[in-house]
Amino acid sequence: AVLRGHGRRATTAQFVPGRKLLATGGSDRMVRLWRVPGGQSAGVLSGHTSTVYLVATSSDGKQLASTASNQRVRIWSLPDGKPLRVIKGLPRGIETIVFGPGRRLLMAVGSDLRVYDVDTGKRVTTLRGHRSEIVRLHTTRDKRYAITSGRDNRVFLWDLKTLQPVQHTRFDILPLAVAMSSDHRRFAVGTGVPLYLFPFEPTLWKQAPRELLQRAEKTADLRLDRFRLVPLTSSGK
Repeated sequence: AVLRGHGRRATTAQFVPGRKLLATGGSDRMVRLWRVPGGQSAGVLSGHTSTVYLVATSSDGKQLASTASNQRVRIWSLPDGKPLRVIKGLPRGIETIVFGPGRRLLMAVGSDLRVYDVDTGKRVTTLRGHRSEIVRLHTTRDKRYAITSGRDNRVFLWDLKTLQPVQHTRFDILPLAVAMSSDHRRFAVGTGVPLYLFPFEPTLWKQAPRELLQRAEKTADLRLDRFRLVPLTSSGK
């Protein structure tokens, strides 16, 4: 289906867990809900005064967060689209927003990982460790851990229960993307070429970066290299 409604440009999209809905944001300053797979409009959430460039949904599918270019985050209830609250006064440079555990909202702002209380809109804490801008943020399915990558070439593993860093490692080049498998057995770090698949063991991160990469290549089943899945040999080549 082709979804038409934003008028000019759709800038972000995310499926809503547990509901047959897709949430999108656009340059028309609206958040739109669509029924899937049919593509019919299921609602329009208005309130932003500038381009909506990020949307995130809670794991229970009951809330949605949206971010506009005026540094405001709006929280909505789902599926009715009722506005709940607005988080104001945020600095420029919000790269990613995701829902965390226990009614928490995580935001990557510059080099900081900020944690907000969804019910009050107040900041709970700020997790610091990166030395430059965070470019990617991903949480495990159970919301216990978060993984961030930054322009300092570092990848951090955060414990969202204790709100403390577990460990971090540094790559020779910029880690462009991070992701976790649904079974929590592996996480991926994309450095362009190749994309490394690591076994997910928090204690493993205590090793030196080179040892971590060697362990990844020896234990991972596959390595993504130049958009082809390449079985690893014992040497990792």
